[in-house]
Amino acid sequence: MYLRIEINGDLDELMQKVWPNKNNEELYRDYENVYEWVWVSLPDYSIWLNVSREHKWGEEKENYPTYVAGYSSDQEGSQRVEVISPEVSSHIAQALGCNVFAHAGNYYIGKPEGELLNVYKPNNV
Repeated sequence: MYLRIEINGDLDELMQKVWPNKNNEELYRDYENVYEWVWVSLPDYSIWLNVSREHKWGEEKENYPTYVAGYSSDQEGSQRVEVISPEVSSHIAQALGCNVFAHAGNYYIGKPEGELLNVYKPNNV
């Protein structure tokens, strides 16, 4: 299972908006030439979220869908978590004020989306 979010803005700032009380060990950002990502620790759910998206930085910044996957830790080789809690998915939708789409399977950039399982909507939609 994974989540898809379509929202513009700085990825680190968006995740700070969702989890404002996380410190640098619980929420941190990294990037490379094609992707940027944030790891977020959610110990109450025994999960680390990898929030990532493709980027093109330069004079014109183009935004791409943001994908969220759950892992057992932020370490290389950690196990993928099959389910992201509905409470976590709903919390993201409320904090960002946008729809959060839950899909079956794994996401692969450039491949068709997995089966749509649910749409978490903010209260104001």
